[in-house]
Amino acid sequence: MSEQQALDFKSILNRIEGSYKGSVDELDILVDEAFIETVKRVLGTGKVGKLTVTLAFNRIDDTRIEVKGDVSTKLPEPKTDTKTIYHDSRGNLFVEDPKQQKLPFPTPLKQVKPNQEAV
Repeated sequence: MSEQQALDFKSILNRIEGSYKGSVDELDILVDEAFIETVKRVLGTGKVGKLTVTLAFNRIDDTRIEVKGDVSTKLPEPKTDTKTIYHDSRGNLFVEDPKQQKLPFPTPLKQVKPNQEAV
């Protein structure tokens, strides 16, 4: 009988299935996918992200053990810009303040480009 090599942590990752965001695949593939996503989000937001690999072990009998993997991430959320809008007493919404008077210009003002003289 030939001598078998014992499995270490790294070698077991491509031998067991795991789950990540609803998909099931070999655990090493899922870890790579989560790693790339986490790094991209951290670089994009400048905030902290986390990647967790969980292995669950269950003894079947005297010679066998069942191993199941799971990958999870805590990704930083990108900041979204807010927009200020105005409302009246009835709850109607407006882009411009309805209480602010308009200036009495008869025609729209002409836009002046940087290297152009005003008329």
